[in-house]
Amino acid sequence: MEKKDPVLPKAEDIQEQEKFKKGDYTVHVFIEESKGLLPVTAEKNFNPVISVKCFGKNKCTRKLKDVTSGATSIWSEHLYFSQLNCLISDLETSKILIEVKDSRTLKDSLIGSYEFDFTYVYFQPNHAIIHQWIILSNPYSEDVTIQRGLIKIGMNILHENDKAEDLTAKTTEESLMIPPQVNVRSMQLIVQIIKATGLPKMDSGNGTVDAYCVVSFATAKNRTRTEMADKGTMTCEWYQEIWLPVCQPCIANKVSLVIMDHETFTDDRLVGSLSFHFNEIPYEEDSKFKWANIFGAPENISNESANLMNTNDKLASNWRGRILLRLFKKDSEKATLKTLSIRTPEVESLVQEIFEVETDYQINAQIFEAVNLPKKNGNFSIIIRFANTKIQSRSSAAVDGCCKWYESIKRQVASIPDGSILPDVFVYLIYDNKPICYARIKQSEVNIAKPKEKWIKLTPDPSIGQVENTWEGGYVLLRLFVDTLDNKDYDKKFWEAKLESSLGKSTKKLVCSLYQCKNLPPADPTGLADPYVKVLCGASEYCTDKNSKEGILNPIWYESFSMNVTIGSIDTAPPIIIQVWDYDFGSSDDIMGICTIDMSTVPLNPEVSPRPEWHKLSLGNEETEEGEILISFMIVDSKVLGFFMPELTEVSIDIYALGFRDLKPALGWLPVNKAFLKIDVGAIQMPGEQSIVTMLSTQPNSPGPNPNIGAVLSFKTKIPIDPLYCPNLTCTVYDFLMSGRSQPILGIFQLNLHRVYSKKVIEQSFFKKAKDQFVKQITNINIGKSPLSFFEEPEDMISMIRAEEENPNEDQALLTENNKNVVVPEINKPSKEVKNEFIPLSLSEIQDPRRSVVMPQFKPLGRDSKKHIEVKFNDTSFVSLGYNREVNDGKKHYRYAINTALEKSELFGEAPFETYPIKKGQSRGVTAGFLSKKSINQSEMSTLTEAGTFKGLVRIKNLNDSTGEKEDTVEKIAKLLLVKSECIVRVYIIDAMNLEQKDVNSPSDPYLVLKLGKMRISDRDNAIMDNANPKFLKHFDLMTTFPGESTLKIQVWDHNDLFSDEKIGTTKIDLEDRFFNESWKKMPEKPIEVRKLLVKTCKQPKGFIRLWVEIHPSINIPIPWDLTPKPPEKFQLRVIIWRCEDVPNMDSEGVSDLYVVVSLNNEEKKETDTHYRAQNGAASWNWRMKFNMLIDEDTRCILNFSLWDRDILSSNDAIGDACLDLTKNIQQALETGDVVKKYGNSERISERVLRKESEKFFINFNTKDENGQEKYVGKVLISVEIVPDAKAQACNNGEGRSEPNIEPTLPAPEGRIQFTMNPVKMMAQMVGPELKQKICMYALLVCCAFLCIMMFPMIFANIVSQIFI
Repeated sequence: MEKKDPVLPKAEDIQEQEKFKKGDYTVHVFIEESKGLLPVTAEKNFNPVISVKCFGKNKCTRKLKDVTSGATSIWSEHLYFSQLNCLISDLETSKILIEVKDSRTLKDSLIGSYEFDFTYVYFQPNHAIIHQWIILSNPYSEDVTIQRGLIKIGMNILHENDKAEDLTAKTTEESLMIPPQVNVRSMQLIVQIIKATGLPKMDSGNGTVDAYCVVSFATAKNRTRTEMADKGTMTCEWYQEIWLPVCQPCIANKVSLVIMDHETFTDDRLVGSLSFHFNEIPYEEDSKFKWANIFGAPENISNESANLMNTNDKLASNWRGRILLRLFKKDSEKATLKTLSIRTPEVESLVQEIFEVETDYQINAQIFEAVNLPKKNGNFSIIIRFANTKIQSRSSAAVDGCCKWYESIKRQVASIPDGSILPDVFVYLIYDNKPICYARIKQSEVNIAKPKEKWIKLTPDPSIGQVENTWEGGYVLLRLFVDTLDNKDYDKKFWEAKLESSLGKSTKKLVCSLYQCKNLPPADPTGLADPYVKVLCGASEYCTDKNSKEGILNPIWYESFSMNVTIGSIDTAPPIIIQVWDYDFGSSDDIMGICTIDMSTVPLNPEVSPRPEWHKLSLGNEETEEGEILISFMIVDSKVLGFFMPELTEVSIDIYALGFRDLKPALGWLPVNKAFLKIDVGAIQMPGEQSIVTMLSTQPNSPGPNPNIGAVLSFKTKIPIDPLYCPNLTCTVYDFLMSGRSQPILGIFQLNLHRVYSKKVIEQSFFKKAKDQFVKQITNINIGKSPLSFFEEPEDMISMIRAEEENPNEDQALLTENNKNVVVPEINKPSKEVKNEFIPLSLSEIQDPRRSVVMPQFKPLGRDSKKHIEVKFNDTSFVSLGYNREVNDGKKHYRYAINTALEKSELFGEAPFETYPIKKGQSRGVTAGFLSKKSINQSEMSTLTEAGTFKGLVRIKNLNDSTGEKEDTVEKIAKLLLVKSECIVRVYIIDAMNLEQKDVNSPSDPYLVLKLGKMRISDRDNAIMDNANPKFLKHFDLMTTFPGESTLKIQVWDHNDLFSDEKIGTTKIDLEDRFFNESWKKMPEKPIEVRKLLVKTCKQPKGFIRLWVEIHPSINIPIPWDLTPKPPEKFQLRVIIWRCEDVPNMDSEGVSDLYVVVSLNNEEKKETDTHYRAQNGAASWNWRMKFNMLIDEDTRCILNFSLWDRDILSSNDAIGDACLDLTKNIQQALETGDVVKKYGNSERISERVLRKESEKFFINFNTKDENGQEKYVGKVLISVEIVPDAKAQACNNGEGRSEPNIEPTLPAPEGRIQFTMNPVKMMAQMVGPELKQKICMYALLVCCAFLCIMMFPMIFANIVSQIFI
């Protein structure tokens, strides 16, 4: 087979479709199994342990003992890593390192490692890799290409709003990161580092730096020696070559170089860094030396932000020098890790002749003005730096945050060595002699000789820390020109011209039309805010009335104002900055959000007032976006156009309030008494409109945290026809304490009238449910177009309505990647034999009990057999539950499953009630406290929490429409709510997945707790120990009344013996939404759903739980489904080791002392007796081993065989290993309940030719040499059978060859030593054939020599006698 390099998907290609999101992240790593581990040491058996490093944390699996290199080890361990408030910049550079180590007493030794880029895994489908084998390599070994083993893993990276993948899901195929038929290609990455110059002074004593360079790629890291920089030029010379081994294909792509300053008595300090993409590094013949730039934090700054800048050159705010280097890669049969010296006369001459020749670059700048500076007053100046050359403006005093220079700074010349990558240009805002803000500009963007002035946004330098907020950097207007000194387009007069601030400028009117804001972040502890708007443009500023809007998050102004602005041209006019503030009497106001509008986009002298636009508010970056403002601008010379008022229509708004659910008390120690609702109707009234009713309120009647209101709040008002202007309605929930003398706020929620109301739906009906019915009719028609989806999105109006109703906070499908409203369970890859294609059930299909629940089918085991076995049911969208005691007794069934919460699926249809989360707390203006938590923006705190839920219905009716309406859903539900219905809620809980680890050294010990109203059921006595994916398979019955207590809480707790139990997570189910839902009622059998387990303090799910819920009238309760799993059955695994062949001799005598060790799942080990003095590579044992097993549907069976040579005076020698996977065989035995034998290739040639399989078969043993290559070391004849316990007891046989020696009878082994008094025969048994021949030859030689010696006197005498006689 031709070997091909695998094509790995690039994370950059997928990243175009998805992006990292702000928030909390969890990494779930599932270590499944390993095989073929090869330690660096010569030892044949070792104690492997797997460690995973992520988010700066390191977690390990358990340690296995006495594992051989050919063994397959089952780990089945889950490791979890969580990180709160992750920065996108950190995620993009994060790594996940997997290492396998040989655990020793003094120090662990590395076997092999594999590193993942965080981005690679996250941008995979469903943010996961499942059942994938990775090849380990050791970058610190002599040959990095040696495969150090395989690990089978699953990995899932989850944002707090992402779905989770079941990493343990059974599949028929396994994917490989690198296929086994593809050899790892070794490459050598070589970095030749000559010297660095322009380094900053790090040492206070001698004023220099003791620098060395650390080069890292993937898991390999190497460094240069330490050199002291020259004091005059701050130059360090290394002339060294760094070699790093690289295995291809490789997921990692970033080559990082970090410059460090060596310290004798303290930790080494960071100087700066630079990075390259490995894919862009050329081969040796195409590579050249070049000067690369080092970036980092400002000098003499040491803090967390500075360290981040020094290690990530993309975030740096300062140029820290340049380094002369050459990077290239080359193919290598044996890549190594080493450092070489390359200082030669030829290299020194090359550097001197080419790379020490400099080209002069000119820096020209004209500084005009700055606005919105972080300090209102004080002296500011501007520094522009290019490499180690800088120019600075004069110092100018700021007035109200605006500063003017209008200065042409004298040109400066920077000498840049030839062959340099040109550095970025840095613009610094200097205040109090500190660069408090900066901007980083590519040189290619400022190489035009006569550019136009341009506004540059400044960013606060977090390492300096003088500016607290990221949005306070300010803007500066300037011209920049950085290019070679010999640029022919350079105009000296142009750059030295005197600048005048008023030249060519005129005063115009900037007209602002302020309409409204919506979804503003709460800035007061009550969850509300007192917003006002401030508009800034240059030195002009306008502020709305601070006292006009109180306690509201959706303020409406509908006012127009103008400001005088002095501008030269609209292209160079200062940006318009809109700030929304929260007014606080007696303390400083809090910023709620800002947005910036480029003046060039503002219309100049329009004929009609421009249409306003919604602008998102933030605190300087996308991660802090919250709230929007509707506003428009125009520039006029003198005549101001009138304010544009949208067309209004009179409507009636009916709010049917069902009640509140899960309310949290205003004070932690005082429970909720009697909650009621207040709606500020006057807040949405348009200017000039008057209404008799300005405030609506419900009555505080029902007590407790789940009160039913059952009231309709109706009012008439006028709202705009154009949905662009449709406001949000703020509703406040109060508690009624001490007979009304105290009414604290419990929380607020908002009604988005835009979702309820649409101009196109007005022409038919303003009732929201009518609109939903229309959508449902259209989508049902589309069902017939494609059987593979529930519906296809309709065009035009229906698509628009769907888009309007999308809730950005809705859960996505939990176990697959699908559309927002379409639930399609995960498609497991089918086997080659069975073509298994998943087709989701539609709403009409799931209402058929024969489609939603499937009963198993059976067939006879044989033609004449009375036993029956089940026909395999391979649809992955169904879950098998229960088991049949008799054939077709109805105990076992397959139930349809979806992979999200049922109410989020299309099967659920439209919920009968709308739910609105009630929020409490604030996300702006919070001072640091014990209960506050840091938000994504590091300068902002948040106490915002969910205080409950409001349930109800909203209807908007057009009073100008004379079309009559029939009885709608509101009236129908209102009639149902008049009747109290006692019901039994039956909850079937199947299992949980990916539970958070609460115990230190082991998985959690989960158990269930169910709560409904005052009822509480705890299953603590049946806690499942040390299991992150427990199977519960139970049902619980709870009594309730509808309408009434309707929030079902299902909690998973961790059992502790000594300390109090810890809650892992909770899922909540609204039972009223199901009880009053027509679609749900029509489902005779409810599908299985997957739900998140959440906690209050974190948005990240702490696990997932699978269940389904039924609601039955208390007078008609059906028999519950039997979920009891088939209990594990006892079996006996019998293995017979017969004999071996082709085994190499291990002892110098030409023989071996052979025995075989067999381990079951690396736990229970047994060995044969020893065949001493085995000759010709053959040994005989005829040895029986018995392993008792408990087998269920999830049991795996891996038999590891190892062949050993026993030594008396030294440790035994491992010869080779073999592995046998019997999982399919034991499952067959469990299914049939009969004896199952393993068959293999027969030892008889005649049977092998006919391809007949035999009960006795050979398994080949292999070993790995020091290069990781497998080598054949012989074969062993074995037989294997799995026997049910009953038959094993009925026909019991002995271990080894002991009695009873039956089934089968094992004869005595052949070729064993027979003790005899004959020394020749005894010697013949003790040595091998080769040694026998040698002994015989030596004996003959000795005899010949003896004869010669004995006969020599006689011969000599005969010769003498013949001569002398």
